[in-house]
Amino acid sequence: MATSELALAAEPDLVLMPGDTQYEEAELDDYRQSFHPSWVRLKELIRPVPGNHEYDTDDAAGYFAYFGDAAGDPFRGYYAFDQGDWLIIGVNSVCEEVGGCEPGDDQFEWLSKTLDGSDTTCQLAFWHNPRWSNGNYDDDDSVAAMYELLHEYGVELLLPGDSHNYQRFEPLDPDRQVGEEGVRQFVVGAAGKNLREAEPGRNLAAANFEEMGVLALELRSGDYSWEFLSTGDAFTDTGTADCH
Repeated sequence: MATSELALAAEPDLVLMPGDTQYEEAELDDYRQSFHPSWVRLKELIRPVPGNHEYDTDDAAGYFAYFGDAAGDPFRGYYAFDQGDWLIIGVNSVCEEVGGCEPGDDQFEWLSKTLDGSDTTCQLAFWHNPRWSNGNYDDDDSVAAMYELLHEYGVELLLPGDSHNYQRFEPLDPDRQVGEEGVRQFVVGAAGKNLREAEPGRNLAAANFEEMGVLALELRSGDYSWEFLSTGDAFTDTGTADCH
């Protein structure tokens, strides 16, 4: 309830959820009994993507039933839309459930065409598995090819979840090297079940595993700003950057 209160107070136009939206097996009754009482006030603004726990129920049936059209085609779980001057891309990083995440696979080719066909100024992608992580999960190579595609097309932001903490990385290329044209990744996994430690590491600019919270983004024409909103006062993280 505390993190949904933070999100509500921020008066958002959109709420992105990068997977594991309900523990443990994400059955429809679980959403009704646990997720719904807390987040129903924002449900019309929520755009989710699935994580591994959604697929603990066959075909993520509970997830797709609860979120309906907002979750996209239940045989794909990925979609894209424009939000002002930004392209927002929801990717299904549970790769084995959608035929893979490599060149030649349906989702990869869709992502390539979506990026190639966009005329928006800035782009943001969100999915579940972090490409980079110093948290309770390591870097995830299963999404490496899609990350390379984001970098190729100059995508500004990547928002994964999975690791139960908050991590902000410097803009990174596919070799995890800092660069002006890199993708800035925020691991946003501090709003739910429990927190787990995040370790200092290469190119990690900020991390929090002591307080629950949500990430507030202001997406403007040509630039953006961020602020981590926490349930306490021990941690904050803010900044502004231009689009490529």
